[in-house]
Amino acid sequence: MGLLKYIVSVLMICLFSCSSEKEKQNRSVIDDFHVATTRREAKWDSLESLLKEYQEIILINEKAVSKTDKTEMIMFPANKKLISVNAISGDTMNTIYHTPDRSLMVKKVKGNKLYANIPEEPVYHLIPNFQGSLSSFDTTINDVSYKAIMIDSTIYGFRDDLLRIGIGNSSYGKEITTYTDYKWVSDFYFPFTIIKEFPEAGYKVVSKFNEIKINPDFVEGDIELGKISRKIEVGERIIDYSIPSLKDTSVNFTNADFSGQVYLIDFWATWCKPCIAEFPDLEKLYTKYSNDGFSILSVSLDESRTLVDNFRNNKYQLPWRHGWIQEGFESETAIKFEVISIPKVILVDRKGEIIAIDEDARGDNLERKIKEILN
Repeated sequence: MGLLKYIVSVLMICLFSCSSEKEKQNRSVIDDFHVATTRREAKWDSLESLLKEYQEIILINEKAVSKTDKTEMIMFPANKKLISVNAISGDTMNTIYHTPDRSLMVKKVKGNKLYANIPEEPVYHLIPNFQGSLSSFDTTINDVSYKAIMIDSTIYGFRDDLLRIGIGNSSYGKEITTYTDYKWVSDFYFPFTIIKEFPEAGYKVVSKFNEIKINPDFVEGDIELGKISRKIEVGERIIDYSIPSLKDTSVNFTNADFSGQVYLIDFWATWCKPCIAEFPDLEKLYTKYSNDGFSILSVSLDESRTLVDNFRNNKYQLPWRHGWIQEGFESETAIKFEVISIPKVILVDRKGEIIAIDEDARGDNLERKIKEILN
C-alpha cells in the first residue's frame, strides 16, 4: 500500500508541476503512441469478442470478504448479436450485466472499440470521435522510467511496452489499478492478475484469471440477452425478504414491516465513501417526509455490528431502521437483491412495487420520486 501511495504522489506531482510545460499534444502525436498490430502481428481490429474466466476477490482493509468465480463475455461493437447463458435484461448499450447469482457477467461495448483493459502496445486504440483531452509524457517512479498517457484525468503508465498501472478517480476516491502476470493468448498479450485499489476506502478488488479466449464461438440456442427478467427492476414487485435487525439479530425486518409505506432499501457499509456521501441528503429527506409515510431501511454489509454502531454514534445518527448482513456480499440476501456493488438503493411504493433503482433513487432524483408518489 505504501508503494502505491508513493506512486500516486509522484505522478500527481509530475502532472501538476509540469502542466504549464506540457500542452495538450495534437492527435497525431497521441496516435503515434499506438500500433495497429501486436508483437505477433495480430491485428487488433480482428478482436471481436473475449471470454474470461476468473476469480474475483473483494478485500476490505486487507481482509477478504467475498470470493466469486465469474465468467465475463465482452463483444465489440454493440451491433453484434449477443447471446449468453442466463443473462438478465436491460439496456444493452455500455452496460454490464450480472446473473442473479453473479456467476456470469456480460459486457456490451457501445460503438467503436476502446481497448481499456487490453494492455499490450496498443492499449488504447482511440475511438475516432473521441473528444476528451489527451497528452503523453515520460516520468520516473522509484528510479524506473515510464511512458505515460493521460486521457482526461486518468493516467496510464507503461513499461516495456506493457500497461503496468492506471491512476484515476472514482466515487470511492483515488483508484489505482495494477496489471501483472502477463501471458500470451493466441497472438495477444493479457495480464492474468488485475488489482484495483481504493486506498481512501480501504477497498480492493483482485481479479485472477484462469482462462481468456479470443473470439470464442457462442452457441446458438442459448438464452438471448433480455429474455430473462431481473427480479430487482423498476415495475417488479419487491422480493420477499427477511433481514436481521442491527439492534437485535434475533429480530428480522420483512416486507410486512413496511406495508403501505413508501420506503428506500439502502445497502451500504462504513468503508463506502459514496454511501456515506448520501447520508446528509437522506437525513433531510427522512426528516421532511417521514410523517407523510416515507421510511428507510439501511442494510449494512460491514463485517461487524460494532463498526456501524460506532459510525452512528460519532458521525451520522441515521434515525431510521437498520439491518445487518454478517455474510456481506456473499449472503443469500445480497445475492437475491442483486447487490454487485454499493451503494445499492431501491425505492419501493405503497403497493410494494419498485419505482426507482440506483442513480434514479439518489439525490434530487430520489426526492422527485418521493414527491410524486406521496402526492
